[in-house]
Amino acid sequence: MCILCLSSAKQKLKEVEENFAACREKFMHTMDFFDFTPKKKAGESAAHEFFSVWTPFCTDFKVIWRNELQKIRKEKLKDAEKIVKQKRSFLKNMIVKKPRQEGGLVRELIANRNFVVKILT
Repeated sequence: MCILCLSSAKQKLKEVEENFAACREKFMHTMDFFDFTPKKKAGESAAHEFFSVWTPFCTDFKVIWRNELQKIRKEKLKDAEKIVKQKRSFLKNMIVKKPRQEGGLVRELIANRNFVVKILT
């Protein structure tokens, strides 16, 4: 039982070490890609130096990106409002308004009512 646990633990440890080596290699390639040279050659201090620069950059970039998206949204909204305003004015100009007629329906009803009232009195 203990032998099985020991061999299983060794296998898992070997996998973790392989993953760690692969991760370290990718991190070195990332530092090379960004032309980052650490002041100290130690692994952990290099990571600390890299991320102490990288984290504020990412935060600032995220804030600036959101602000730029807001500006774009506002510009698109203004453009859409302008188009709607143009369409409304175009439709408003297309509608022809006629002046009210003297003998409209309401006047006829009032006249008929007055006529009926005169007959009854």
